[in-house]
Parts: sequence; structure tokens; C-alpha cells
Amino acid sequence: MENISRLSRKKKGKKIMFRRFCKSIFLMGILVIYSIGSRGSVCADMFISYPGTRARAMGGTFIAVADDSSAVWYNPAGIAIPGNDITFEYSQAVSATYKTTDSNTWSNIWTGIQNQVEYSNDETSYFISLKFGRSLEKPRGWGLGLFSYKPYNMTYNVNYTTTNGTHVVGSVKEELYISGLVFSYDWGKFKFGFTGEVTDVDCSDSNLYSDYYGYYDKYDTRKITETHYFTSSLGVLWEVFKGEGGFKLMSGCVYRHENVGSQEDFVFDKPRSYGIGLSTEIPFTWGALILSTQWGGTDYRSISDYELFDVKYDNISAGGELRIPLKSLKAISLRTGWNNSSSNAKPDSHWADVSAVAGGIGLQLARVLFFESTYEWRRIEKTPFNEDSDVSLISASLSFSW
Repeated sequence: MENISRLSRKKKGKKIMFRRFCKSIFLMGILVIYSIGSRGSVCADMFISYPGTRARAMGGTFIAVADDSSAVWYNPAGIAIPGNDITFEYSQAVSATYKTTDSNTWSNIWTGIQNQVEYSNDETSYFISLKFGRSLEKPRGWGLGLFSYKPYNMTYNVNYTTTNGTHVVGSVKEELYISGLVFSYDWGKFKFGFTGEVTDVDCSDSNLYSDYYGYYDKYDTRKITETHYFTSSLGVLWEVFKGEGGFKLMSGCVYRHENVGSQEDFVFDKPRSYGIGLSTEIPFTWGALILSTQWGGTDYRSISDYELFDVKYDNISAGGELRIPLKSLKAISLRTGWNNSSSNAKPDSHWADVSAVAGGIGLQLARVLFFESTYEWRRIEKTPFNEDSDVSLISASLSFSW
């Protein structure tokens, strides 16, 4: 009788696990359909180096992982995972110079630009993030995060054309800074997060002056030295399944709202986007393997009604991380990832398709000290901004965890 009872309990347990698995797959299917139908996650923008050295090494597939402070950018729900850390990151920024006199190009979105546009030439970006994750009475908890991010800047000449020719009347340097506050709540299997962001565009280092008649470009830096944009994002992280020995299956989704600001500027506007991801952690006797993938896209129509912005990007990415404990070090992590971002723009447009392959290494130097490094090779296609469409970027970060 005792053996029959054990077998009955085992069969019942297997049925419950199977039902949970089927429900998880069904809900994941709904989320995938919703995300793709809505044209979901932020695309691999040609100018920007997204933050999170570890996440970049995994191809940016971090929506369903989100277990360190870079979750403030990828999925705010992950901030509720117990633990605290602070990260300081340095990254090379995409460098590009664009010279043109063609009135049909991007450069003429801004009044009077006909000469030269430079994006982050010989400059770098930085990212600082802070995460506090606390457990309340199980299974509840909460998290709080802060971040500051400088992804890139743009410099361009401003010209004024008269019957005597075109004259440079100065240059504008726009520097972009993003800062945000994150709050998340742990509700057992589900975690929910909210991010409020402020984007500052600083033009105070510009050298723009009036022409003979006193006319200015739209950036009159004597009157407008800084512009503010506000945006927000919502994230969900779901523990679909957790087995014996540490095996986990996680799903995450995120919605990012477009900017709300006082001025329309294509390069610094943040369009509406959606994303969904799936990750699994597989433990071994000698370490653990994390595999992650995500889908999404970006709708640039959310920031402008102008015909040029009738563009949507689709993004797909995949990545992995292998963690191996060592005697000489606490642990070493090996990472690799791939992503591809393509638009529905016409072949002769100036919207670039982007693909990238990345690899990185992480070292746990002490119980609370981590060093991360990533190398990314990026291919930028269909673009007038770089004669050489291959870009190599390096990033490195130092994290303290407690």
C-alpha cells in the first residue's frame, strides 16, 4: 500500500508539473504574439552602445535574465531580485562622420545643415548603476535602482546660404545624458518593475552665433542650452519553472514608452518599443550555463508624423554565459552573443540595418568584486554615416556586490 501511495503521489506530481509547463508555454505564446504584433524591443541602434558589459557580451539578451544592476535598462522587474550591487562602466562609442550637400539626406532634418555631422568621434560613453534588492516575508520583496548614462553626443556645422554662397555660422554640440529611478516589487513567481527616466540634451558647449541679419538655427544656444525629455518603462519577470538542483526557466517582457519633451529631435528621441525574452539556467557539477533569447522591435512612428519616420525595426538576439568556479579566482564567466536588427525601410533610405557578434569574460576577483570585459563587432549596412561599415567596440566594467 505504501508503494502504491508513493507511485500515486509521483504521478500526481508529474501531472501538476506537466500542467504548469503547458500553461507556461501557452502564456509564453500569447506574450510572443502580443510582442511581435506590437513590434516589440529596442533595436541595435547604429549610434548607441547599450549599457551593461555583461549583457552586451550576451548579445543584449537580458530581458529574461536581468539579475544585476544593468536591469535598470533592460528590464526593471529584475531589480527586485535579492542582492545589492553598484557598477561603473566605460564603453567606446560608435564613431561616424557624415559630409553631404544632398538636400534629401538625414542631415537636412535640421535646418541649415549641409556640411558635416559627427557622432561621438573619439569619445566614450559611461554607465553607472546602483541596485538594492530586499526580501520581505517570503515570497515577497522589493527593489530600488538608480542609473546615469551618457551614450553618445553629436556635433554638426550650421550653414547659412545666400546669393554669395554658403557660410558656416557656427557649430552645435549636443551631449546626451540619461538618468533614471527604478522601483520593482517581487510577488513570488512574478516580479514587476517601473522606470522613470529623464533625458537631458545639453548644447552649452556649442559655438553658434547669428548671421549678418541676426538669424539663428533652431538651437540658439544663447537662449536654449538644455532640453529635457521624460519617458518610462514597465517590465515583468516570470519564474516559469524551477526544478531541483537549481534548474530555472525564466520569461520577461518590457514596454518602453516614447519620449515626452519640449523639442523634436530624431537622434535623441526614444521611440516606443516592446520586447520579450526567454532564458534558462542549467547547473552542472563544475558550473552553470545560461542560455537566453529575445525578440522585439521599435516603432519610430511614435516620435514623429514625418514620412521619413514611417519605419519599424525588428530585432532578434541570442546569447549565453558559462560560469566556472576556480581555485585561484572565485569564478570565471565566458559569454557570447549575437543580434540582428532590420527595418522595413526602402533600400535607398538611410535607415541602417545592424548586426553584431560579441564575446566577453567576467572575473569574480573577490567575494564582492567583479570585473567584466566585452568586445563587440558590429556591421552597419545601408548607411551614409560611415565609409567603413564595420565597427569594433570595447567595454569594461567594475562591480561591487554585497
